[in-house]
Amino acid sequence: MAAQELCLSLYPYNGDGQEDALTFEVGERIVLLEKPDDGGWWKGHKPGGLVKGWFPASYVKLETASPRVGRATINLPSDWAMYQSPEGKPYYVNTSTRETRWEIPVGTQTVPLTPPPLSPSPSQTKQTNGDAVSKVQDKNGSAPTISVTPPASPTEVIEVPPEETNQPPQTNTVKPRQFVINNITFPHPDSLKDQSLLKPDECSYCDYFWADKNEQSGFNVLTDKHHLGKVLSKEMAEFFKERAALEENYAKSLHKLSQSQLGSREEGTLSDAWKKIKVSLAEEAEYHQQFATKIREEVEKPLLAYKDALKKEIKKMEQQTMDQRKQLASKMQVIEKAKFKLEEKRKDLEFKQTSPQASRADEEKAKRKTVQAGEELNKAVDTYNAVQDQWFQDMVTLTLELEKMELNRINMVKTQYDKYHQLRNNRDTSSQKVSVKTQYDKYHQLRNNRDTSSQKVSVKTQYDKYHQLRNNRDTSSQKILQNLHSIIEKVDMSIDKDNFVRSHATGKLRPVHLEIR
Repeated sequence: MAAQELCLSLYPYNGDGQEDALTFEVGERIVLLEKPDDGGWWKGHKPGGLVKGWFPASYVKLETASPRVGRATINLPSDWAMYQSPEGKPYYVNTSTRETRWEIPVGTQTVPLTPPPLSPSPSQTKQTNGDAVSKVQDKNGSAPTISVTPPASPTEVIEVPPEETNQPPQTNTVKPRQFVINNITFPHPDSLKDQSLLKPDECSYCDYFWADKNEQSGFNVLTDKHHLGKVLSKEMAEFFKERAALEENYAKSLHKLSQSQLGSREEGTLSDAWKKIKVSLAEEAEYHQQFATKIREEVEKPLLAYKDALKKEIKKMEQQTMDQRKQLASKMQVIEKAKFKLEEKRKDLEFKQTSPQASRADEEKAKRKTVQAGEELNKAVDTYNAVQDQWFQDMVTLTLELEKMELNRINMVKTQYDKYHQLRNNRDTSSQKVSVKTQYDKYHQLRNNRDTSSQKVSVKTQYDKYHQLRNNRDTSSQKILQNLHSIIEKVDMSIDKDNFVRSHATGKLRPVHLEIR
């Protein structure tokens, strides 16, 4: 075509599910690219738009360039005119006050129109050899009413109800293909083809924490989990520090008691037995002191070291994802500026095309600027998608690393529990050996040096009682340790991870490339 031809849509067309179709609403302008001889279907694109496609010729009418659109289908008040945004959406301008709005002005009358039957589209002709195409009508045979919806902002999806008219409700609703949350583009669930899980055989962090939940990103949910792990490691270290302090204080008390002069005036074989008891206290004090030292060195210090290492790793990860989020926000701002610029250039082109004072050169210059603005928008979108791709790849790596760190933390804590149990068991075993040996020596001496004194018999009985109490205490302690060991053995890293994912997952819908339609 030698000159640019424009047409105006008389009816809405949703494409009937054809990939090569151009969709539009009532009152939109279309730039014609192809007009086959059969005249059934034409090819074109919206002014300033990037999508080209086929549409039924009977749904549009040719027009001469004019800034006022839609007079054939809606009757606007005399001081209002209709225009299109770069995305092809109609908006309304008051020529007297210069007021601009998305909604149809009060007083507008809608003229119900019924679209004509459709002939097969070019793609349908090739695929079905001339099968009939269904008509775009509602249940009562009339066309849907006009619905004007402002474009959604970059951070939200807006649903606007149709204008109240006497016409039947709209049956062919065009659903959004994608939406943007915190500068991340996600596919709309209704338009999404199945996204297979990255690790389908397990509940992995890399599959279930992409969306935001309760105004918190999935990555932040994971890092909060590790911040908690860091705090818990510190609290456990404090617990074992206090446990070691108790052992140290007990050891000091035992040692002090072993140096007491109480009972030092005892004579004979009882005196030897009494001295052995006091020596056993000093030996037991030493074992408790060793136990306290090993708790500090082998349990408390590893927990603190892990806490410090975890803090550094999380800080590094958070800084990385924060920098990438800032980049995405910056690229989205560039897109918004490019869209605004394209809209301004589009308005200027419409003005030049309709103004009697504008020359042919002015119009061509406006066209070039409009095309250039469209190319800048495409470039901005490509840059944003590249940054989002990198963010996605890094997020997969980071979530898998966080998952590994959590499994390591569980294993580390379990190891420290085992270490504490082993130290307790060694302490009690050593203490019991000291007690049994001391009491055996004492009893052996008493048996070999029998004395009929009732006082000595009474003291011997108390020595035996003391031995029995010590033995009962050590036996009970061993039972406690056995129960503790059985509980520690039930710790399962996989179960803990799966339960966390099921309880805190934010969403498995993964990001997609931003599209400008």
